[in-house]
Amino acid sequence: MENRLMSTFIPTDRQINTECDDQPVFASCCTIDETSTTDDFNSCGHSTHFVLIYIPKLWLKQCASLLRPDLSIDKQELNNCIQKLTGGQTAWLAELAIRSLVLSKAQIENLVYDLGLPINLIADIDEYILSNRPALFILECLGLISNFTRSHDKMERRSIWTDHFSTLNVFPNSEKLRQYFGDSVGFYFVWMKSYCVYLTCPLIAGLLCQVFNVLNGQHSEDKHVSLGIHLFYTVFMILWAVICTKLWQREYISCVDRWSGNALIELAANDLTWLFNFIDQRPTFHGTWRQSRVTGLMELHYPAAKRRLRYMVSGLITLACLSWAIFVNIALLNMEGFIVAEKSPWFHIGLVSQFAEPDAIFDPNANGILSYIPGVLHSLMVFVMNQMIFRVIAEHLTEWENHCTNKDYEHSLIIKRFLFELVDAYGGLAYLGFILADRSALRSLLLTMFATDSIRRLTLECIIPYIVYRFRAWKEKQSIGLIKRNQNSEKPVYQIRVERELCADIYESFDDYLEMVLQHGYLVLFAYASPLFIAILAILCTFLEIHFDVFKLFWVTQCPKSNLLLRGQSIWLLLLGIQAWLSVLTNAGLLISEIHRLEMLTDVTASTIFLIFEHCLIFIALCIHFLISDIPVTVRDARLARDFARARLLNPKKDN
Repeated sequence: MENRLMSTFIPTDRQINTECDDQPVFASCCTIDETSTTDDFNSCGHSTHFVLIYIPKLWLKQCASLLRPDLSIDKQELNNCIQKLTGGQTAWLAELAIRSLVLSKAQIENLVYDLGLPINLIADIDEYILSNRPALFILECLGLISNFTRSHDKMERRSIWTDHFSTLNVFPNSEKLRQYFGDSVGFYFVWMKSYCVYLTCPLIAGLLCQVFNVLNGQHSEDKHVSLGIHLFYTVFMILWAVICTKLWQREYISCVDRWSGNALIELAANDLTWLFNFIDQRPTFHGTWRQSRVTGLMELHYPAAKRRLRYMVSGLITLACLSWAIFVNIALLNMEGFIVAEKSPWFHIGLVSQFAEPDAIFDPNANGILSYIPGVLHSLMVFVMNQMIFRVIAEHLTEWENHCTNKDYEHSLIIKRFLFELVDAYGGLAYLGFILADRSALRSLLLTMFATDSIRRLTLECIIPYIVYRFRAWKEKQSIGLIKRNQNSEKPVYQIRVERELCADIYESFDDYLEMVLQHGYLVLFAYASPLFIAILAILCTFLEIHFDVFKLFWVTQCPKSNLLLRGQSIWLLLLGIQAWLSVLTNAGLLISEIHRLEMLTDVTASTIFLIFEHCLIFIALCIHFLISDIPVTVRDARLARDFARARLLNPKKDN
C-alpha cells in the first residue's frame, strides 16, 4: 500500500464536541488496515485524505500555562486570558498545543495504527524520540502529513461575509478579519487600507499638475514648463514614498503592541523567539544527529560551512536566471520596436525587431489593435517566466539550501522571487529610461504593463481559481454521492464539508504582497516618466484587490494559517523601504536622461546636476527619516509601563 499524505485540520473552539475533554482526538477520514491494497486506498471516495484533530479546552489551558507559568497559579485569570483571545489567536494556541505534543514510541505506534497506517512506516524513529521531537513533527518528517491547516467555522464565516456586504463600508472590516483569520492576515488588510488611503495624495498631486498644465496651455510647446511640472511631481512622489515607509513601520509596531495586549501572548509576540523556532522547524531539514550543547538532547546538525557553500552555488544559479530574464526583456523590447540598430547596436536583435519595422505586423506607429499586442505579450511573458519557470527554480534552490526553520526558508525564497520579479517588471522600463532616454516610450510601456498586470491579477488570482474550486468541489460532491449510493453509508456532515474545503488551494500571502510591492515600484521608481493620472488606476486596482482578497480567503482558498505579529521588521515593509530609497537614484537618472535628450545642458555637466539633485533628495529624506520615529509615543509609553509593573513585582516595597 502506498504512503498516505494527510492534511490535518484544527477545528475552532465552537466545533469541538467530543466526549474526551482531557486529550486530543484524532479522527481519520477513512480507516485502512495493514491488509488493505492500493485499490482499497483509492476507493475511499475522495482524492485528499485527512485527519481531524480536536483540541479540548483543557489542552489549551495546559499550553497557556507553559507560555505563562505565573498565570497558572490564578486559574480564574488564566481562563479570562483564554476567553479574551480572538478566534485566530485561539487557533494559533491550538496549533501550538498540538505541535508541542511529545509522545513515546509506543504512543506514536498506537496513533499510527488507529489512523489506519502500516506500523512499518515508523520503524526508524529512534533518533527523533531521543531528540524529544513533537509527534506531529515526526509524522511530517516521515511524509505521513503533508499539510497542517485549520477548518473554517461555517457560521462565523457566513456572519462575517454577510456583514461585509450588508454594511456600506468602503473597506473590509480588518478587525473582524483579524479576529477570524489571525493577526498576520489582519495586518495585511490594515496595510492595504492605509496604502489605498495614502494613494489619494499622489492622486491629488497628479490632478493639480494636470490642471496647472491645462490652465497654462502647456502640453508640449514649452519644454521648461513641462519639465518643471514633472520635476515637482517626482519630488513629491519620492518624499511620499519615504513618509509612507515610516508610517507603515509605525503602524506595524502599533498593531504588534495592541494585538499582543493579552497577558497570555504578550511574551510570545515580543520575547519568546525560541518558541517560534521550536514550532517552525522544517521537516525536510536534514543533517547528522549529535548531542546538543545547550539542551543535552539529540539534534540534527548541518555544518555552517556546507550551508554557505550552498548559498554561493544558489546565488550563482540565481544570477544566471537573472541574466536570462534580462535577455528575454531585451528580445521583447526589440519586438515592440523600442530598440533599433542606430541607437542600440549592442542590444539590437534583427530576427525579432523585423516584426516592428514600418508596415510590419507589429508596427508601433500603425493604427489598430496589433500594435498593442507586443506590450500585452511583454506583461504576459513576464508572468509566465515568473510563475512557471523562475518560481520553480527558486523553490528548488531554497529547498536545496536546507534551511532549519520555515521563516528562514520563506525569507530566502522571497528574496529570490523578488529579484526575478524586479528584473522582469522593471528591466525593460529601466532600459527605455536610462539608456534610450525615450520618455514617451517609457510612459507607454509603463502604462501598458501596469494595466495588464492589474487585469491579469484580478483574473488569475480570483475569478479563475473560484471557477476551478467550484468545479473541483462539484466533482468531489458527485464522488461522495456515488459512494453513498453504492455503499449505503452515511458520512458526517462535517466530514463532507472538510472534503470540499480540501478541494481549494493553499493560501499563500506571497503573491498578494508581491503584487502590491510591484505596483508601488511602478509608482515611485519611475515617477518622473509615469502618467500623472496613474494614481487613479492604482487606487481603483487596490480597492478591487482588497475586496477580491476577502472573497478569495473565504471561498477560494483553504483557511490560512493563524500567526501572531512579532516584534521586529516585516520583510515586505523592508522591501518597500528599499524601493523608496532607490527611487531617489532612479528618478534622478531619468531626469538627467531627459535633460540630456532635450539638449538643455549648458555649462553644467549631467553628472553635476545628478549629484546635486540626488544629494538634496537624500538629505530631505534623511531628515524625514530621523524626524519621524519608528515607535509611536503611545507604544513606547505602554512598553515602559509594562516594564515598570514587572519591576515592582520583582521588588515590592511597602507603603510608608
